Amino acid sequence: MQNLSLPQIQRLLGPAVLLAIPRGQKAPKTPGWQNKKLAPLSPQYLAGLAGGNVGVLLGRASGNLVSIDMDDDAAAKKLLALNPWLKNTLTSKGKRGVNFWLRIVGEYPALKRIVTNDGKAFGEFRADGAQTVIYGVHPEGMKYTVLVAKPPLKVAYSKIAWPADWRAPSLKPEAKTANPASASPVPMTPALEHRIRAYLSKMGPAIQGEAGDNHAFKVACILIKGFNLTSDQARPYFEEFNETCNPPWSGVELDNFYRKLECANEEPDSQPRGYLLSLLDSNKPRIELPGNDRHISEFAEEVGLLVAGNGDGQLFKRDNLAFTLNSRRDALSRVDAQMFRTFLEILAVPYKKMRGPNENYKVGKTLSLEDAAATLASPFFLKHLPEIRQINSFRAPVIRLNGEIELLAPGYDKQTEIYTTETVTYADDMSLPRARKILSDLFSEFVFSDAGRSRSVAISAILTLYAIGLLPSRSIRPAFIFCANDVGAGKGTAVKATLIPICGHAQAQSFPREEAELRKILITTLIEAKPYLFFDNLTGHLHSPPLEAFLTSGEYRDRILGENRSFAGDNITVVMLTGNALTVSPDMRRRSLFIDLFIECERPEDRHFKNRLDDSTLLTRRPDILAAAWALIRNWMALGRPKPSIDNSSFPAWSDVIGGIVQAANFDCPLERPSLVSGGDSTSEDINTLAEKMLNGGKGPILFTASDLIEASYQNGLFPGILTIEPEMLGNGDRKERQERADFGLMLRRFNNRVLSRGYKITAEGKGHGRKYLIERVKTS
Repeated sequence: MQNLSLPQIQRLLGPAVLLAIPRGQKAPKTPGWQNKKLAPLSPQYLAGLAGGNVGVLLGRASGNLVSIDMDDDAAAKKLLALNPWLKNTLTSKGKRGVNFWLRIVGEYPALKRIVTNDGKAFGEFRADGAQTVIYGVHPEGMKYTVLVAKPPLKVAYSKIAWPADWRAPSLKPEAKTANPASASPVPMTPALEHRIRAYLSKMGPAIQGEAGDNHAFKVACILIKGFNLTSDQARPYFEEFNETCNPPWSGVELDNFYRKLECANEEPDSQPRGYLLSLLDSNKPRIELPGNDRHISEFAEEVGLLVAGNGDGQLFKRDNLAFTLNSRRDALSRVDAQMFRTFLEILAVPYKKMRGPNENYKVGKTLSLEDAAATLASPFFLKHLPEIRQINSFRAPVIRLNGEIELLAPGYDKQTEIYTTETVTYADDMSLPRARKILSDLFSEFVFSDAGRSRSVAISAILTLYAIGLLPSRSIRPAFIFCANDVGAGKGTAVKATLIPICGHAQAQSFPREEAELRKILITTLIEAKPYLFFDNLTGHLHSPPLEAFLTSGEYRDRILGENRSFAGDNITVVMLTGNALTVSPDMRRRSLFIDLFIECERPEDRHFKNRLDDSTLLTRRPDILAAAWALIRNWMALGRPKPSIDNSSFPAWSDVIGGIVQAANFDCPLERPSLVSGGDSTSEDINTLAEKMLNGGKGPILFTASDLIEASYQNGLFPGILTIEPEMLGNGDRKERQERADFGLMLRRFNNRVLSRGYKITAEGKGHGRKYLIERVKTS
């Protein structure tokens, strides 16, 4: 994979029309770009192109240059297997799949989608009138790259071999639908008459001076083509339409008016005739909507059975709310009433019973929003939806009730309540030495202050995301905090190196200032069963009761913003945070593991990296890293599932499983106590320093007031997360200062009557404002 310069790409392409496209976009904005001609490009023009994205106009304008666009790697491999010579032609890549570039000798098809025999589209044959981006930045942030830096091969179109199960672009023009000289009459029913009049009513009248003639012709086409009526059948409805027009056609113009029906019949068909006929003619099951003599509970029960019988991957429930997969197919999206109406029409044909003058009939109709909301809330509907706990975009390991560990198959797994979409495949037989090398290489260029421990914690973060299914339900997991001594140490890149290979993306967000905003983020993350939460570039001191509560909750509950209900569900989210010299509260420290990065050079931008770890590179390494994670687990299983050498009571199940897997692979134990160069929990260190300073090297015991301790703490720069007021502002007795004294008192209370790590002991004596603190040294070794 190469990031070539634009002149290098131009030399590879040969004669080609290059198109200027705004950076980060796919389409040219210049009007008439399809008509540009081949002309020499000046260095100035090329320099201007290099500032944005560059597309290549295809077809005859560029000397019969075409590109075969494959939307996914599997399709590209399939085409390569039949055409190994494609490995020697110019090949480029955007986000996924590839483009094979060729110069066709002789005839070739026009622009055409490439589809499977059952109609699934996954690529394009791009030629005249089309363009392909070859240089710049993809809309999702990764660079367009060249995989094979060779000129486009010159071949006849007939040389391309297409898989048998693909509907390949053909050199022969597609047969057009013949226009029937006189269509067979469509059986008229009350439902069809109702539908025609309702449709024409929505189209509105033709108005003179406002393209009324064109509008009348559109109505004629709707009757003849949309409803597949003969001219004789359409005439009464056309007459009714004429009466609404302003002014109506009359006199000699009336013949021209009715002739529009014949013209519509002769117009080439752009889609099958009868495309507006009632959906009641569909092969899909019919379902009667709620109404007279049809209760919502009866309807909800029938829809629930319909959904349950339609296979997995449709609708799920979580705390009695309905969900479907999000657009990435890696988390959940709540189904609202509007979405549910469309979903129902995908599965079935909803209809209403109507009363006619002579007979009753059925009319296709959309479910009302009110009835959709009532159905979604109905227990008769919800009882048929499968419970969902987690979505995986890869085959993840789980532990069965009998203790066996296996990789989940794609689809819904009832025991674990996990749905697997498998957007990426990977090998399940990688050796342990290769797995160790892949994971070691991934973090090889990061400078960790303590080398092995931090690397092991980063690897354990990968395994937590990959193998959360091996943990008992509602197990507590640590947060992962990436600390650094200064900007440019690679905190964000290190987090991406853990997230992208497993989840396929790394969506960072700022830590909110307001507690209410944080709670909204946390409950949304829980509702959607997101696999991770990434807060980037925190500063100062982190003390957050809502986040700490989230981290210690195997099942989390909070109120849904804007609704009069709460939501509760299993918390499967892994929390990642980054910060420079970030300090954290003792409670946060107990709930976290730290990755400590250190930058030695003054200018971070001067560092040279052999291996780039941008998003696109990490995505290409995703299958190897997933395979490496599974190899580590297989090794742990083969060794009898050993526990790590160190335990952590804050997250014991995680320690036994993930800690055991990492250490069994001969990495350092991720549970070793860190000695951080930057950030972390400074409270324990500061309380020891305060005791030492107050005794001035002696043993005590000596009594001190809270004011004495606060003053000494300010003088020595201790407890920065608690004592935040500038010293010159002290003594005002304002609300903030009173709160600071109260927080300082709470901190002292935590250490009351405890022997500190350096042998000091602090004991509170007295109550209220008269309380003093006895400090003494009780242990010297």
